[in-house]
Amino acid sequence: MELAVIGGAEFTLGFALSGIRKIIETDGDPAKDFRQAMQDAETGILITDEATMARLDEATREDVERSV
Repeated sequence: MELAVIGGAEFTLGFALSGIRKIIETDGDPAKDFRQAMQDAETGILITDEATMARLDEATREDVERSV
């Protein structure tokens, strides 16, 4: 299982420097990135920030929150 980080460049930079390899930088609509990461069998934990979560549509946000 891998860690994945989804967010803007400023948020993901520190995680990339710490050695996490699965970095998904999103500047547009992050819903597509979340769906892809959640369907990836290799991804065990998704890390994101509050600003990225706020940009999700309601249905995707509920899916992400239920997956915890």
